[in-house]
Amino acid sequence: MNLSDAQGWAPLHHAMRADFALPSTNPHQDDEYAHAEEVRRRREVIEALWCAGADVGLPTLDELDEHYTPLHIFARNAVDVSVHQQHYDGLIHVSPLHALTTYLVNVLKFPLGARDAKGETALHVAAEKGLSGEVLLALLDCDAKGEVRAMRNERGCVQSVLFFILF
Repeated sequence: MNLSDAQGWAPLHHAMRADFALPSTNPHQDDEYAHAEEVRRRREVIEALWCAGADVGLPTLDELDEHYTPLHIFARNAVDVSVHQQHYDGLIHVSPLHALTTYLVNVLKFPLGARDAKGETALHVAAEKGLSGEVLLALLDCDAKGEVRAMRNERGCVQSVLFFILF
């Protein structure tokens, strides 16, 4: 389950890299619904790998020597869907990516403070290279005490500085 392929990636790494914003193949579904369905299916794959014993903190062993954990990969590659509809029902709607991110960290115990080869956490990666503002916000929510966002990478940057520079 945790054996790496020729690229240095285990099955969980590949599951985290998958495109979370696939377009709808059903013309009667809007993009938001299709995105939610894809995130739900991806969660089922991740849960199956977790139940089978996948190591949620396993770093990649790739030729780039990034040593990304599955959460680093998710923080970099998850994509927000463009939401065109406004919800006027008075309820708070949590995006599927936000919900999945908090589930990964709080329930499946993906290590939020794990560092890659450059000393960066998934928060650093999400803030500087990530494609999803929802994932970044969810990772910040998971760091309730602010311990991870205060960690410096090898360049001396703290995640909170990167966040304010980028947004």
